[in-house]
Amino acid sequence: MTYRVVNVRRATADELAARKRLKEMAANQLPSVRSAAEKWRNGVGLSGGAITFAGLIAAPEIVKDATATQLQQGVWLLGAAVGLVLVAMACGLRASFGWPALRNIATADALREWELREVTRSIWYLRASMIVIIGAVVVIALAGAVLLFGLDLATFHLTEPAPAPTP
Repeated sequence: MTYRVVNVRRATADELAARKRLKEMAANQLPSVRSAAEKWRNGVGLSGGAITFAGLIAAPEIVKDATATQLQQGVWLLGAAVGLVLVAMACGLRASFGWPALRNIATADALREWELREVTRSIWYLRASMIVIIGAVVVIALAGAVLLFGLDLATFHLTEPAPAPTP
């Protein structure tokens, strides 16, 4: 069974304008995603630097009053937070720049396929960066609870404060 198209309606001016806008959006999708990822990457870097600076300023007071268990658990958590922030930064970098490589793109179809794959990868890495930074914030908050309030990770109970020395 074969079908034969007898008549096709001409596209309206609105449909032609919409088609043109869609083509322009598709052509600008990769730069748009990369621009958003670049802003995210810069924000993560600046906020990470600010948190580190604040932590270094407050560290002597916190360390002075902390027990050995608090210090051990706090250092492990802060190390994990630094690792998570570095992973988030790496994902943000990958999303904003891509991965430099030589590609043999000889046709328009190959270029469209590469752009589509690159947009998909950039979005994936940007989302991964955002999810990982949420994990880093949770770990930093947990480290703050351990170091400032004496939360014991083994029991998830607050430890009794050490008695104040008597003069």
